[in-house]
Formats: sequence, C-alpha cells, structure tokens
Amino acid sequence: MKKILQIAAVAAAIFSGPVSAHYLWIEAAADGLSAKIFFGEYQEDVREIKGGRLDEMIRRETFVTGTRGGKESVEAQTNQDHFLVSATSPVSGFLTQKLDYEVKDWRKSGIGIVKPMFYARAWVPGSALPKPELKLDITPADKEGKSVLVSFNGQPLAKAKVNVHAPNLWSRELETNQDGTLAIPTPWSGSYVIEVIYLEKAAGSYQSIEYEALRHRSTFTVVAK
Repeated sequence: MKKILQIAAVAAAIFSGPVSAHYLWIEAAADGLSAKIFFGEYQEDVREIKGGRLDEMIRRETFVTGTRGGKESVEAQTNQDHFLVSATSPVSGFLTQKLDYEVKDWRKSGIGIVKPMFYARAWVPGSALPKPELKLDITPADKEGKSVLVSFNGQPLAKAKVNVHAPNLWSRELETNQDGTLAIPTPWSGSYVIEVIYLEKAAGSYQSIEYEALRHRSTFTVVAK
C-alpha cells in the first residue's frame, strides 16, 4: 500500500527542512495516450495527495510531444494522488514544468536562499528521440532509453550528479560523462525515474523576495522490460 503524506498543520514546519527532496515525475502509458504526473519521492513510494501538498503543483505547464516532433500545451485533471493527462491520439512523450514556485530559505540545510524550479519528462519507448526543451532536461540518448543525455540551456551537462531510482525503491547515484550522457542500469523491469539537480548561481527576486540562486530539479522516466 502506498505511503501518503498528509499536509502539516503549520506551513512553516513543512518548509523548515530540505523538502527539496520532493520532485515531479511522470508515468506514461505504453500506448502513448495518457500519463500521470506525481509529486513526492518515487524512491520512498511517496505520492502527495489532493488537499495536501499535491496542490502546490496545480499551477503547472504541461505539454505532449507529437510523434513527428513539436509540442502542444494540454490541461491535466487533478485526481487523488496525481494529475492525469489524456491525449486524443498517441504521442511520443509528456513534459511538465513548475516555474512559479515560491522562494525558500534552506540555509539551515546548507542549500541557501533559492527559488526551486521543477521539470519532468516521460518518453514512450521506440518513439523518435526528443531534443532538449526544458531548462534542465533529461532526454533518451538511444531508442531503448538505456542511456540519457542531461542538458542545461540546451547544452550537455558534464559531470552532473544523477540519481537513478528503480521500481523496487533501490537508488544509485551516478555521474554523466564529459558529453553529458550516462548509461542507465536497469536490472529490474518497470519504471525508472532519473533525477538531476542543478544549482544556477543567478541571484534575483521573485514576489519581492530575493534569492541567491535558482535550484533546478528535473526527472525523466523510462520503462525497462
């Protein structure tokens, strides 16, 4: 039975620690007709719920990518523990991003005062290989999805720390090569969530609150048979 986190009584308590452990990820149906967007921690079997912290991600941008390239903005339905995206015809993948998340003071956790940015991608195996489109993106580098390319601003991100989360809750930290690529170990069948964090030292302000950096967090979901 899946663990479900309930919203805390005091908002300050929620954000006092590095809740940056939470991220978005997408699980796409094999037929390319639908996908579920989750917020939580795949490796801990945690999926936030409606009326709780899932509501933090209601305002997002979501896209589907066509089998012939290009992307189209779509709406997602809010369900109990996920957002459901439905396509009228098979697509090659799904994208989502949350760019308007509020500034967080995570200095006690050694992260600093940052503005979190969330991105997620899922790809239907066998489809055309997508080009990087998200600010921090993880895209398949081969037709089987056995290797990925990590990019930032469209450029390969060398020596990036990558977390590979397996369907049995096993996780492993790896690192991209000089060309931003990485072979993904998939010893078990099921969905693997690939996760990358990149701290962009770009000070600014959002909603009149100053921050020291943008903390980008991106995931890519691939299915191993």
